[in-house]
Amino acid sequence: MITVVGGGLAGSLLALELAALGSSVRLIDAAEGDRATALSYGLIPPGGGGPWRSLRHRHGIAGLQRRWLQFGLRGWPLPALQVDPQRFASSMQIALERLGVEQLVQRLDAPAQLEPLLALGPVVLACG
Repeated sequence: MITVVGGGLAGSLLALELAALGSSVRLIDAAEGDRATALSYGLIPPGGGGPWRSLRHRHGIAGLQRRWLQFGLRGWPLPALQVDPQRFASSMQIALERLGVEQLVQRLDAPAQLEPLLALGPVVLACG
């Protein structure tokens, strides 16, 4: 069993890929609203959507939207891709469940809380 601590963008994607490769995965997240993933702009240059399209094709991950962004008062609008955190989170939840990732809601505030997890197998910290 591999334990991933942190269910934001990095931790969720790591848990998803480990499970897709055949590992048993446990994902632990504090599940408190204002995570970095929900607060980020999630901007991707127009030509950089290939990896995201791969995630959508392989796992059904949604949330990438085309946007026109204007910088400054007289700036020309520029094309970009932006991640919608709510659509991403709901589709990620479905993908993790489909691959059998065990998901726990638990806040780990002290290193001593990791010790029992280390006895079960590798632990990856994907949290801020």
